[in-house]
Amino acid sequence: MISRTTVEESVAPLWGNLPAQCRADFETLRRFVRATVSAERPAPALSPDALRDVLLTGATGFIGRFFLYELLRQRPESRVHCIVRAGSVEQGHDRIRAALRQAEIWDESFAPRIEVTIGDVGLGRFGLPSAHLDALCRRIDAVYHLAADINIQSSY
Repeated sequence: MISRTTVEESVAPLWGNLPAQCRADFETLRRFVRATVSAERPAPALSPDALRDVLLTGATGFIGRFFLYELLRQRPESRVHCIVRAGSVEQGHDRIRAALRQAEIWDESFAPRIEVTIGDVGLGRFGLPSAHLDALCRRIDAVYHLAADINIQSSY
């Protein structure tokens, strides 16, 4: 007989001293996960072949642009939702197009399958109104988080 263990029993505790902000962020994440898991049963996992709508952060970054290219190239039936810092959806598309052109991997046939959402991954809820984020979350099958802050002077 297989016995079930709780998350607390199966995850080893952190060792050492975390910075205060990191500790606070970790506790916030822990409370969120517990509340979410206890509130509702998660949807069954999808096979990678079944993914249709994916969310990609960092699409204009050094690695993100190549990841976006591969997602679009390998999955012609998929739509990629990209959170982009820009003044408008058109500017967001321009930023993505410019990043892929700079890498010499832009293909105009990709444009209709790239869905730009104006936001900032550094902000809570990506800086999106609750209704917008909730609607986006209901559509997404998978998340690829490649956004990063590469400023060495930034604090944690």
